[in-house]
Order: sequence, then C-alpha cells, then structure tokens
Amino acid sequence: MRLARNYEQDLKDFGKVGFEIRASSSGQHEKNYRLNEAQASFLITLLKNTRPVVIFKKELVRQFFTMRQELQKRQLLRMELKPIRREMTDVIKEVDESKWAYKKYTDLAYKMALGRNAAQIRKERNAPPKAIAVDFLNAEEIAAVSKLESQIAVLLELGMSYEQVKAIVASRRGLEQKAS
Repeated sequence: MRLARNYEQDLKDFGKVGFEIRASSSGQHEKNYRLNEAQASFLITLLKNTRPVVIFKKELVRQFFTMRQELQKRQLLRMELKPIRREMTDVIKEVDESKWAYKKYTDLAYKMALGRNAAQIRKERNAPPKAIAVDFLNAEEIAAVSKLESQIAVLLELGMSYEQVKAIVASRRGLEQKAS
C-alpha cells in the first residue's frame, strides 16, 4: 500500500489507477488499489524479494496468465457464437412474431444452459440492466449457451413451437445431467 501511494504518479503512466475505500478490521478506512496488469507488474518490481514477496509474485503472474487465457477463450467463443446467434435470431424472425420472441428464446437458452435467465445473470454479476449478458459469462458458460442457441435454432427450423422446443431442450438437459 505504501509503495502504491509513493509511486501513484508512476502507476498512472500505465493507465487510470482505480481504488476503493473500505473499513478495515480495526474500524479505520483503508484505500485498496485496483491495478491493471502493467501497473501490478511495475509495482511488484519495486518490492524486495523476501520469501512472502516471491510467493506473492509467482501467484500474481500465474493469475494474470490464467486470466489472459480465459479472456482469449472468451473472445474466441464470442466470435464463434455470433453466427449461431444470428442463425437463431433469423429463424425466430421467421417463425415467431410476438413482441418478446427474442427474449423468450434467449432466456430459454440461458436458463437451460446456466439455470438463470439473462436478467438474473446481469443482476448477479453487477452488470447494467441493459448490458449484453453474454459479455459477463466465462468461456465455459458461453460454450454452453452457444450449444443451446444452436439447438433451439434447429428445432425452430423444424417448425416446432416454443413449448415443444422447451420440452425437448429440457429433456436433453436432464439426460446430460444424469450422464454426468
């Protein structure tokens, strides 16, 4: 914390320095810094290499690379999801003219894949109410939603109603859960 305060101007060279004020266990308020990868990397170079600092540095590096891999997977899956999503919305446009058709099928995909609809996911993850829920999913969740949206599109193309699609998707989900 002392180093972050002392070098705050230097940290700003790597982006905006975020922080939050929290009450500590002693009842005092403390400033917790939110640093990006470059800021954290710079700050750890300033620490002395005592054993706890070395352990901290190793874990920080491990976490940054784990997060980078996760973000890359998410980005790739989002690109793969776009044509699947487009296919589903195109089919919905052809078969269901109701006002809430897109929401209905999107929520079905989310609910069956993740157990929660898009609004619940946004709320749970502190996303703005109008945000795109998929932007707040991890790679595994995006893959699950993508799979369901693809299945829904195929079932709609076969001329099935919402109730039929829901029943089939729910029964397939039940079978998959029993298998795992």
